[in-house]
Amino acid sequence: MKMDERILCLCMNVGAEAIRHAVEQGAETFEEVCQRTGCARSCSMCADEIKGEIGRTLAARDGRRGGEKN
Repeated sequence: MKMDERILCLCMNVGAEAIRHAVEQGAETFEEVCQRTGCARSCSMCADEIKGEIGRTLAARDGRRGGEKN
């Protein structure tokens, strides 16, 4: 399986793999992921994509469909 190399936050050069890793390590909200990865600290144009990646990762982890916890 090939590692997902998509860059989601261009300003801070944070990729999808880093977002998933932060969630796997316990981050469950957008704010927690931003603190752990440094993403969305500049222009925040990536926020929706990052929130989507968080939601997909949480759903896969929990075996459900859904989005980010608030």
